[in-house]
Amino acid sequence: MQKKKIIKLLTGYSYFYEAFETFNALSRDPKDTSSKKDPDAKAKAKAIYSLKYMLLCKIMVSQADDVAGIISSYGLEYLRPEHDAMKAVAMLTPGDLWNSLRFLFA
Repeated sequence: MQKKKIIKLLTGYSYFYEAFETFNALSRDPKDTSSKKDPDAKAKAKAIYSLKYMLLCKIMVSQADDVAGIISSYGLEYLRPEHDAMKAVAMLTPGDLWNSLRFLFA
């Protein structure tokens, strides 16, 4: 992968990390009454998306070993099936991933 793309993905990871931390804090703040419905649910949903894109960035820059650590450190409360799928993809070697994709689309 080109060095510029790797740098952009790592920058993206840091932005998603900051977003995750912010939404995580908002989902726990009982003083936030900006929404009449449930401010915690909106912030939690955005934290889930941020976590998903954090994991995707790590996979794309070939740092898939970090995915399981990120999920266990930050994602236990936000764990969804798509996070489990990303963890499974991260555990595959590039050759295994290619063979799996060929099997799916054959």
